[in-house]
Amino acid sequence: MNKPIIMHNEGNGIYSIEIPAGTEVFQSDIIVTAYDRYGKTSPNCPNLENTEQGKGVSNNVFAMIETNKPYVNISKPKGDGIKRTDGQVWYNTNKTIAAYVQDEDSGIRNVNINVNGIDITEDKNNFIIPKISDTMSAGNRDNSKYVYTFDTDYLTSIAGESEDGKYTIYIEVTDNAGNVNSQAHTYYIDKSNPVIEKFEFVPHASDSISQTNEYIEYLEYGFYFKKDFIANIYISDVLPSSGLNKIEYRLVSYENGKIKNEDIGYKIISDGVVAGNGTVTVQGAAGKSIVITNILGKVVAETVLTSDNATIAVPAGIVAVAVDGEEAVKAIVK
Repeated sequence: MNKPIIMHNEGNGIYSIEIPAGTEVFQSDIIVTAYDRYGKTSPNCPNLENTEQGKGVSNNVFAMIETNKPYVNISKPKGDGIKRTDGQVWYNTNKTIAAYVQDEDSGIRNVNINVNGIDITEDKNNFIIPKISDTMSAGNRDNSKYVYTFDTDYLTSIAGESEDGKYTIYIEVTDNAGNVNSQAHTYYIDKSNPVIEKFEFVPHASDSISQTNEYIEYLEYGFYFKKDFIANIYISDVLPSSGLNKIEYRLVSYENGKIKNEDIGYKIISDGVVAGNGTVTVQGAAGKSIVITNILGKVVAETVLTSDNATIAVPAGIVAVAVDGEEAVKAIVK
């Protein structure tokens, strides 16, 4: 049974009523008829009707109160490679990212999508993203569910190449009642292969060769030593870099020109620490403290990182990099 609505006399022939909206969504056609004391009536106001469906029938709703936020969801593909401890998502292949939006009550008013702050007007399939001007001109409220499809290559074509490989796609949806909902997805792109730059021999080989960058596929010539030696391997990975993970090796011993033994294995390179020319780059550690020591244990650098891709100048040689007091990572700085 409908409850009576109290009308307030505001004076000067103006009367007001308070709409009782006790739920998240209230809607009504609010058809009002005024009577005077002689029984005369006014026309229904507002006169909402659809001529094809009959008098007093309408697909539209004159008034709605809604507090529900519109539905927003962004698909977030898993990162390529190993799972990282810093929560960053890195891709080295093109990934599909889809945005889903809908408002079942008052309907979508507008959708704003950007990548790294640059506005996106249509998805990769040329599907137009509705703005306020589009939806205001529509005859009916839009309760449909929409899917906007992108991929990382398409988003890069809009935002351009990011120096640190970082991209953020952000979507904000507003419904006709003014409720706003948003979601974002941050990811990184790394499509460069790591490079083995050279081998360094300590001490020098018998013919005074100290290093080589040749890749010897067949044993036609080698480097000879009269005692044990150390082979330092220099590896680089140009930025933007997801960080070196591991190095695989194959050690083959020969006797009288024939293979005697073979040892295959790998060494883990701590995630996020990259050595360069007189520098160490630490990735994914913004806000964390870092201490770098040399081979003698002397502190050569100590700071709090202000970015997720911080480059620190350090002397050449073997250094140990400790982030927030965790186990130090060794790196060779050229």
